[in-house]
Amino acid sequence: MLDYGTADGVQWLSDPGIVQFIVHDDGQPIFCRVSRKCLEDNCGRPATAAALLDAAKQNFAHITDRVGRLIRLGRFEPDGTILLRSSDW
Repeated sequence: MLDYGTADGVQWLSDPGIVQFIVHDDGQPIFCRVSRKCLEDNCGRPATAAALLDAAKQNFAHITDRVGRLIRLGRFEPDGTILLRSSDW
């Protein structure tokens, strides 16, 4: 069972320009990332780091729906993380 936690766990990482949060799958952590472009294209065109973080938190339910789908499909990056791109929206 996937546990997404809350939007409070979302953090902005300026380098490489993504937001990140952890999803637990049966207690095992999965680092999930959302690209800046994905946020800009789908969450109101935020321009600053603070606005990007706010956009991710405000759209957390939409983001986790898509991240959950990627997890179920096994669309992991080579490093074992999930990366939500604009094309995944």
